[in-house]
Amino acid sequence: DWMNHFNPILNKYNTVKKKLKAKVTERKELNVKKEKTSILNPIQHIKLNQQLTTVTEEIEELKSRKEQLIFQAECSTDKDMTNLYKKYDQMNKNLDILDSQDISLQKQLEKDATAFREEKFRPEPKQYTELLDTRIQIRPDFRDKLIEQLKGTFGKYYDYHRRDIAANEVDYLNVEDPDVFSHRAWELKYQREQEMRRNQPARTKKRSYDMEL
Repeated sequence: DWMNHFNPILNKYNTVKKKLKAKVTERKELNVKKEKTSILNPIQHIKLNQQLTTVTEEIEELKSRKEQLIFQAECSTDKDMTNLYKKYDQMNKNLDILDSQDISLQKQLEKDATAFREEKFRPEPKQYTELLDTRIQIRPDFRDKLIEQLKGTFGKYYDYHRRDIAANEVDYLNVEDPDVFSHRAWELKYQREQEMRRNQPARTKKRSYDMEL
């Protein structure tokens, strides 16, 4: 998973970056302190030089560690890491939005499914067929629009397997038999094709008549 891979790298990078900034500040303060120390106080100079040496070594170690993390993140510069963090943050926000929408839709689906299961809300056989036909008619467009929206959000990380799982979940919550749905969809398609064939001779005959005129 993309986010699980980069999350620890970004966290470590930010930690190292903060430590590095603190050490650089510490070195500046030591240099200022050294400049203000009198040359008549050699012991203090020696002590400050030792501290500066230690801090400088720590800075170099942190720089090296930061470069390693940049490499692990498949980046080249700090700017690349900043862009990566922005991308990660945006995807995280998108996931939060989708989770919120998923919870809301799940509650609505459960509510609708409960109502659908209750006998007083069940349609008559003829009404059920009309309802099923309407679903068959509008579902492809709705599904395609939703898929395009999800693809736009997740890009190459769009998961077709999870899409199929979600579709099966919708069938279950709607108390809808996928076999019945598929069979009825086939029946409607067959009826449309038969209707087109019945109309075809009439159109052909009309064209022939027009040509004779």
